[in-house]
Amino acid sequence: MHRKRAHGDDKLTAEVVRYMLFKAHKQPDVPVKREELTRLVTDNHPNRSYPGVVISNAQEKLKSIFGLEMVEIHRKSKTSRSKGASSHATTTADVKVYVLRSLVSETLRKKFIETAESTAFSGFALVVVGIIQLAGGDRVPEEVVWQQLRRLGIQESDENHQVFGNIKQAMETLAKQRYIQKDKVASNEGNSFVFELAERAEDEAFKKKLQDFIKKLVSGDVAGDDPISP
Repeated sequence: MHRKRAHGDDKLTAEVVRYMLFKAHKQPDVPVKREELTRLVTDNHPNRSYPGVVISNAQEKLKSIFGLEMVEIHRKSKTSRSKGASSHATTTADVKVYVLRSLVSETLRKKFIETAESTAFSGFALVVVGIIQLAGGDRVPEEVVWQQLRRLGIQESDENHQVFGNIKQAMETLAKQRYIQKDKVASNEGNSFVFELAERAEDEAFKKKLQDFIKKLVSGDVAGDDPISP
């Protein structure tokens, strides 16, 4: 019986590992929701507490075999639901996602893995997330974000920025990769959009880079080899 369960554990662990690698290949840098992995496990195992065990095993396999860290990132997400004709209740949910991060040292990664394009995009992520963070991080009006980007020489209409390329597409990629979240807000004056920070902005490694960048942004010391420079 124990051997049979161990075989089942290995099979489910392999499924999660394959799923993470497949997603990383098809949609690079796009986080995988925990609920996706939970469904993958519970479809093949009735124990609802079992996904935690399998995900933990998958994390170990990815690290030991592929040199990849399967990082769990979570944030508190506020959602509104209608209670009646004119009232709403706000609830808070803990949203969890996973991303794969190479365990190769930063020095080797910069030398052999990172490209000019990926480095530029990382810089753009720091710029946009930094602006939203400084504005409060929650439900920041879209125009406020674009106003600050324009002050840094980044125009919404620019389709061929010398560092970041197509700016609108870069913003869409930030949302897709869950650095930011864009929500529509309805009002008597019409629809508008707001930005807030998403799960990838809560990653500890990214937050450390962000803190360093915000210090430079506030002090006006963004120059030279910093990410927004040409």
